[in-house]
Order: sequence, then structure tokens, then C-alpha cells
Amino acid sequence: SWIPVGLPPDPDETVAVAPVESLAAVLADVRRVNTDLARMRELQMQVSEQLDAQAGQDALSEELREAADFLRWCEAGNFTVLGYARYDADGAPRESLGVLHDREGDRAPAPDAGPVLAIGQAALPVSVHRSSYPSFVGVRAAGVEHRLVAVFTPAGRHENVLDIPGAGRRVRALLDRAGFDIDSFSGQAVLQVVQALPLTELFAASPDSLHSALTEVAGITAREHIHLFLRTDVPGDSMSALVFIPRDRYNTRTRLAAQRVLLDELNGTAVEYTTNVSEYPLAMVHFTMRVPADTTVTDTRRLD
Repeated sequence: SWIPVGLPPDPDETVAVAPVESLAAVLADVRRVNTDLARMRELQMQVSEQLDAQAGQDALSEELREAADFLRWCEAGNFTVLGYARYDADGAPRESLGVLHDREGDRAPAPDAGPVLAIGQAALPVSVHRSSYPSFVGVRAAGVEHRLVAVFTPAGRHENVLDIPGAGRRVRALLDRAGFDIDSFSGQAVLQVVQALPLTELFAASPDSLHSALTEVAGITAREHIHLFLRTDVPGDSMSALVFIPRDRYNTRTRLAAQRVLLDELNGTAVEYTTNVSEYPLAMVHFTMRVPADTTVTDTRRLD
């Protein structure tokens, strides 16, 4: 296909050169991902097999099996992998492919510094697939961290959350903690909200914050108010905001107003958003903002 690019008459050299350089960089990234794709998918399955083999000999057997199942779920058409890197105990990359190939200064935290499976939003944008901040999947085991950068496919984003390895266990634990039977009215209300959440939020948010947010917005009286839930992403230079707005009050103007408040209050420099408006009484907007390192908010009620 062809994409026409219009330039002003007699543009200066910098204006004419910039689109050419940008396009060349994007095409180089696309070629790199295409060249490395088979190897990245092969490594993804190898890691799942290694986790299976280690599971029977490790105290973290359940986590290891769950991580292996999640990688297989990703491979089954739910995750478009764009980059892969393997980090040893010192945090230095030992193999890097796709969009993670030879990233200058790229390092990982200590492999034993977190859970076996970590899912969140990557700190760097990519130009492949769409110009945005993709998701990452980190797997820590046997002193090594494997990191995949990718985007969830439409099939993955709309999968029944109870059928996603790792996610289903978290959701059932949340319902048990809240005292809701999954088939009850309250249980179904919580499940409806959970199904609309971005997968990165479901995995990255702490059980305490998820419990607080979901039980709050699932209440009957919650449907008349705006609700805000903030979470700081690792390594601390981005922040995630879930904003729930009564559906009959949600429109582009309210979304832009919420975006302005968040950027002003958090000194944000860039923002991306996704929306979910369904038959549920609350519309949900998920903002991801670039903010100064170690930004904290102590009074979210004031922002509400």
C-alpha cells in the first residue's frame, strides 16, 4: 500500500529529511522483528519447557507451572512478540532480539527480586505494530530473567479472564477475599469490571489495591460517582490511572478534563489512554502517563 506524505512548497532541508529518517528507522525495526520472530517464538516455548522441568524440583512449583502455562497461552495467538532479552544474575543482557536488540544501557533488576512471572507496561515505546508503550512479560527462574516485549492481540484482550493462566487465580482469590460467590450478583458485578481491566493492570496491581478498587466500584452507590485509582509502574517514571465515570456523564469532554487534571497534578509529560464503555453503569478510562521519577500521590480523593 502507499501512504502519501505532503510537504509544504520549498521546505528547508531539515523538514524534508526528518520524515525520511523516521521512516527508515521504523522500517529497520520492522525488519529486525521479522528476522528474529521465529527465534523469539522458539525461545518463548523453550522457556516454558524449562519452567515445567524446574517445577518438580522447586518450592515455587505452582508459580513456575503457572508461568509456563501463561507463556503457552501467549503463544496460542494471544500475544504478538516484538522483542526478547535474557539477563544473567548481574543484570546484563546475554541475548537480545527484535526491538530489544542492543538497547543501549539496557539492564534488568536482580533475577531474585520479584515473583516468577511479572507483567506490566514496558518503559520504552516501540515503532513496530503501533507507536506506543507495549506490554512486557518477565520470567525469573534459576538466576536468569527472560523478558518479552509484545502487544496482546484482540483475542488475548477479550479472553475470559478466568481462563487466562495466573489471572484466573488472582480473580478467584479477590472474590473469596471480598466474600462474593462467583455466581452471586456482587460476584458477577466484580467479574464484569475485572473483564474490562487491561491485563497489565490485573497482573501488575497489588492484591490489596485490586481488592479495594473492585469492591468500591462494584457497589450500588458507586455508580453515581467518579473513582480514581493510581499505580506507579516500575522503574517509577510512569503512572497508571484507572478512572471510572458514570456512563451517562462520559464523553470526550470529560475524558479530556480528567486527562488535564492528571497531567497537571502529576507533572506528566505524555499520556496514552484506552476506554471501555459497555452496559455496565460505569465507563472506564485507563491512562498511562510519563511522570518525573518517584512521583507519589497521597490524596487521590482530592483528584477525584
